[in-house]
Amino acid sequence: MRKKFVLASELQRIEPRFNAKLGPNTPEISKLYAASNGDESYVITCEEPHLIQVFKFGMTPFFAQEPMNLINARAEGDKQQ
Repeated sequence: MRKKFVLASELQRIEPRFNAKLGPNTPEISKLYAASNGDESYVITCEEPHLIQVFKFGMTPFFAQEPMNLINARAEGDKQQ
């Protein structure tokens, strides 16, 4: 099962809404619809609430033999083995 989310707002709307700015060396990304595993999106973290960063959606668990961009590692597992 692939998990998806929507990034429907432009950066110019996100910045004032969350009182945050895009990092100085962070690339601006285009608007995405139905972003999925491996896609990049804007993220505001608790550690730096006034900084907009770009993160890749998903993760690679420790047991994977190559990048996987999983959302639910237990359910999706390492199909490479």
